[in-house]
Amino acid sequence: MEEAEIQDQDIKLQRVAPDFISELHRILPSAPYENQTGQVRTYVSEKTTSRLAHLIDHFQEWPQLLDPSLADLLPPLVTAFVTYMTVHLEQYHESPPRESSSALPLPRAICKILYTFCKVRGEKVISRFFNNEPRYLEPMVGAFSKWGQKTNTGILHDDSRFGAMGWEEKYIMLLWLSHLMLIPFPLNSMSSELDTGDMASLPEEMPSNVPRLAQNLLSISIFHFFSAGKEQAAAVTLLVRLSMRHDMQKIGVFSWLLEWALRKIEKFPDVRTPSSIYFQFALLSFLADVTSSAGRDVIAPFIVPIFDCAHFIFIEHSPSFVHLSASAIGRKSVIKICRGITLHLLAGALLDLDANQSYRTATIIEGIVDFLLSSLADNDNPVRLAASKALSMITFKMDTEMAEDVIDAIVGGLDEDLMWNQLADNQILTKMGALDAFLVESDKTPAVSASFEKMQNETLTNQSYHHLGTDVHRSGTQKPIFASVNPLRWHGLTLTLAHLVFRHAPPPEKLTAILNGLCLALCFEQQTSVGASLGTNVRDAACFGIWSLARRYKTEELMNVDITKIAYTHCHAVTSVLQLIACELVVTASLDPVGNIRRGASAALQELVGRHPDTTTNGISLVQIVDYHAVALRSNALSTVSISAATVDKSYWCSLFNGLLTWRAIESYDRVSKTLTCAAIEKLVSLGNVNLTDQVAGHLLSLFLSAQYHSKEPRYGYLMALASTLKVGWQILKRQGDTTLPPNSSFSAAWGLVERQCDTLGQDVVKSSLAAEAVCKLLKILAESSAPAAPGMNGKELEPLERSRINEKSPTRRTDLGLLKPLKPSRQSEMVRSSHVKMFPHPPKKMLETLTMLVGLTLSRREGFVIIAAAQAAAHIFFILDHNRQDSLARQWIAEVQWKNSSIIQSAIRLSGVINALGAIYWTCWRARLSVTREVGSTLLGPFLHGNGSDVELKTAAMHSLAEWVLNLDNHFLPNISITPVVLPLSEMCADICSLDLLKALLAGLSDYTTDHRGDIGSLVRLETLHACSQALRSSFLAREEEESLHAIFGKIAGLAVEKLDKVRFCACQVLVQNWSFFSDLSKPK
Repeated sequence: MEEAEIQDQDIKLQRVAPDFISELHRILPSAPYENQTGQVRTYVSEKTTSRLAHLIDHFQEWPQLLDPSLADLLPPLVTAFVTYMTVHLEQYHESPPRESSSALPLPRAICKILYTFCKVRGEKVISRFFNNEPRYLEPMVGAFSKWGQKTNTGILHDDSRFGAMGWEEKYIMLLWLSHLMLIPFPLNSMSSELDTGDMASLPEEMPSNVPRLAQNLLSISIFHFFSAGKEQAAAVTLLVRLSMRHDMQKIGVFSWLLEWALRKIEKFPDVRTPSSIYFQFALLSFLADVTSSAGRDVIAPFIVPIFDCAHFIFIEHSPSFVHLSASAIGRKSVIKICRGITLHLLAGALLDLDANQSYRTATIIEGIVDFLLSSLADNDNPVRLAASKALSMITFKMDTEMAEDVIDAIVGGLDEDLMWNQLADNQILTKMGALDAFLVESDKTPAVSASFEKMQNETLTNQSYHHLGTDVHRSGTQKPIFASVNPLRWHGLTLTLAHLVFRHAPPPEKLTAILNGLCLALCFEQQTSVGASLGTNVRDAACFGIWSLARRYKTEELMNVDITKIAYTHCHAVTSVLQLIACELVVTASLDPVGNIRRGASAALQELVGRHPDTTTNGISLVQIVDYHAVALRSNALSTVSISAATVDKSYWCSLFNGLLTWRAIESYDRVSKTLTCAAIEKLVSLGNVNLTDQVAGHLLSLFLSAQYHSKEPRYGYLMALASTLKVGWQILKRQGDTTLPPNSSFSAAWGLVERQCDTLGQDVVKSSLAAEAVCKLLKILAESSAPAAPGMNGKELEPLERSRINEKSPTRRTDLGLLKPLKPSRQSEMVRSSHVKMFPHPPKKMLETLTMLVGLTLSRREGFVIIAAAQAAAHIFFILDHNRQDSLARQWIAEVQWKNSSIIQSAIRLSGVINALGAIYWTCWRARLSVTREVGSTLLGPFLHGNGSDVELKTAAMHSLAEWVLNLDNHFLPNISITPVVLPLSEMCADICSLDLLKALLAGLSDYTTDHRGDIGSLVRLETLHACSQALRSSFLAREEEESLHAIFGKIAGLAVEKLDKVRFCACQVLVQNWSFFSDLSKPK
């Protein structure tokens, strides 16, 4: 998943691409030429060459951005290379001058740059810019032979800058020679008697009338068959184009080379050296390219021998050729051979030789098709790609009956081992009517228990698993299970369907089955035991298939698809197949965790709307929202694009909501995905009213109950989404000014869930961090909905008390713990009495103890996100307790924090949750005028005043609690307590020792430089203290009159602003900048 803070690399490339291209235009055309004379250089700086290659490498993701500039960038390089080859041929191996010791020979530098262009844009595009004049053919052959020799190496090695040619030079020059093979003139008219090649690698029994130039080309290409690099592929291309020339065919070179290749393949198994294996791979590539590009009349006599060779090696899995069949390169080459043979057979190649060869033709085709179908499940991705492309090309050339059989076999392969989870129809709706059984009232406890258990049992038993059949109708509750299918085979089958659709091979009658398979593949996902995804390539192929479907077929053909045969979709209320496809693409483009899949779905949606206008609801607006670039960053796609798309039409809302409840979002094992999903569900539900909230909450509760035997992470995603939904419902009720509990409210169902499954929830909280976070969020919203509300609030918080101005004569004092002093009893009682108005029924004492028990378990977790959620839940639950229970619970938590006896790191980490909970309940204690308030503050300040130097974890947790919960008065996660600090005048500061304790704690935290085997762990304390200082200054906890202490704090922060640790230095600078107006008003220290 992409991080929200990191911008998408492709978007950044689009922004800086003009700068890169302008720099290429500035440097590249002049690099091979002298600045003064304009003549060709003999050496080029290695730094310049690397810089140019690096600039071109940036365009690997967007190579088409280079297309407008290729005509200006490549010709100067080609011209300089040709000029050097004809003028400075002998200077290649000469030692460079002293000032050019860090330079490269010009041909090597140019070939490195040209290879980078080929790597980025493709050799077929770049080779079109090579010089194709026939007069340069023989000089290039001579230069290749001469530069490849070690004529003047001396002490230089093969990898020296001025030794023999590098592989980039060989690759580019062989590719250039293959391009020159397209010239229409006979080679004997351009050949001289000059021997420019090494004839040692020429095969035996070569035809006697082969021109000298052709012999040199044969020698060069066959010699590089033994190479393991890119030059081998270029050598194969050179040999194929040489053998396919008409003049070479006339003198028998083509037939001789094919016979030689077949003979060598059968002979080499006895020799297993690495070079011989590479040579066999090159021979297979040569046969594959010849079979694909040769004419039917030329290749016909060799079809059976080539097929027999491939059949013996790969299809029958001969033990002698296991080294070839075990290689993906060999299997891919054989697939290309089989593809070419089949296409020639379908065109009647054998029938041209013998009219009685129809049975032989059918047998070969049937065997090849079976071999290709089995290759769709190959372990290597290139082999599956080659097999799928070959099957699509073969099927396209078949007659209608044979093509339908192949398509049926491909579609049927998607049904193998596929299981379905079939739930009872309208199960959720029937259970929605039973929500009143979850009312948490003391006189209805038995009824609550019976109804809850009945709902739970029915939810679990109304599940069945079955295979996909032709009689399955779209009930809206069936879900595919991909756990037992082969993901590699699904990728091959889906990609084959996509290629078939792209070639318009399937008849319109087969579109229903094909679309059903593509929709299933669009939501395919499997995960390994360690959580790695195995379904990305399947969904990518499905996007390509739907894009091809929208591009190649007419609107009338697509509208005839039977929508009832589409087994699984995210939207069940549409009647148009094109609208259904649009909904599926919106879900994929907005929610899929992989960026390429989201972009592919966005492109397919654009193609669908553009090719088939007026068939999707508000298609133009939808395409503008689900933009190719808008979905690049997942956080933006999930939280912004999905919400905007949901507002276009209700069908998109339903599809996106159902998609959010799948593995893509709420069932994900990734916590960040769950958090973003809950935020998206919260926004989606907020588009409706309270009835929609109840319906969604009931649906989520049913999913949670039905998934109790599944993994905890997906299951508690439903609970986290339920908490977000209840939050929206509570906000809607507050906006309406009615906080009375409806008789069948989803809040009552959630209370019943907590009551009846408290033991299960407690066990899961201890085992899973995600379960702990979900339970905390649910407890928080339940407690918040039962808390007192201000009269006539209508969703607004209590107005803050009027701020007191700093005045020497002000009678106000700082609070007991250096923070705030409680209000006068008369004022506080008035505020408390006025706040108890309409509210949800207060939960019974037993339920409150259950909530306290659960939140206590979550406070023992070590994860930071769980501690924050647990502290928020603890604050809200603490707020609805009676004063006696509040006092006892606070003292219980204080007793757990034993500063003098908790020097062990593990104990300190375990107490982080309790320390944060104490900070979160401070203002509730202060408002209730509890006697424990002073002890809470002393407990938070204790590690800095009484702790030893090794209590770094305790200090970090305590300072974080102070900064996050006590000093931060803008914390919206605390209960409805709005407090404004009252600042103490300088004359009364010494009378309050706790004020000095707070300042001492801040100064001690800023000066903590504790180190151990982990390094400077005191930096953690300094960082949290900097945040606390910033909060204290922002909330006016530090008075300007306390200049002596403030000068000390300012000096510490200024010192940290020049510290060597980046995080500390940056944080200190931020504190100074944000509060500079405060510090600048201080008088100079005495």
